[in-house]
Amino acid sequence: RLRASGSDELVRAWLEGDWSAIEGAFFDCWSTEKHVVSPFAIPGHWLRFRSMDWGSAAPFSVGWWAVASESVALGAKERGVGPSLGRGEGCLPRGALIRYREWYGTGQKLTAEEVAQGILDRESEDERQQIRYGVLDPSAFAVSGGPSIAERMARMKVLFRPADNKRVSQRGAMGGWDQMRARMKGDADGNPM
Repeated sequence: RLRASGSDELVRAWLEGDWSAIEGAFFDCWSTEKHVVSPFAIPGHWLRFRSMDWGSAAPFSVGWWAVASESVALGAKERGVGPSLGRGEGCLPRGALIRYREWYGTGQKLTAEEVAQGILDRESEDERQQIRYGVLDPSAFAVSGGPSIAERMARMKVLFRPADNKRVSQRGAMGGWDQMRARMKGDADGNPM
């Protein structure tokens, strides 16, 4: 009777205890079980980068990412060699993106310098050396009556280049949201990317 009484998301929440299932969610393929791994030491040779969506009065989000250079078996943590989903199956495929840290700010009305300092406070000097590049919302590069937000952050040694946030794919490349959905759905074996 529960299965017939509500949406798929509500039934998933009631029967499976998955309270991350949200009706009408943009990424309806999200699953905590599939998309969250236990903390693990990121190998030093994996590419790292930072991304940011700017917002002063509006929310902002900074993400720190690593790109898996090789496939890693999940469940390997018990053997002391890698990450785990806790279910002991699947793998983290080569090329998978791992968001290993996030800073989400809302309603704080921080200046560019304060956000840059917050980024510096969250990164160790060693990690800063490993981060190869940063991408930032192109609107933060707009100059209107003074230095841009990106310029002001750069003065504090927090460097970004403009992100490509076009909503339409070009030259056969996937648009960003479509690529995100494809990565969440996973590779041919169903392993999220």
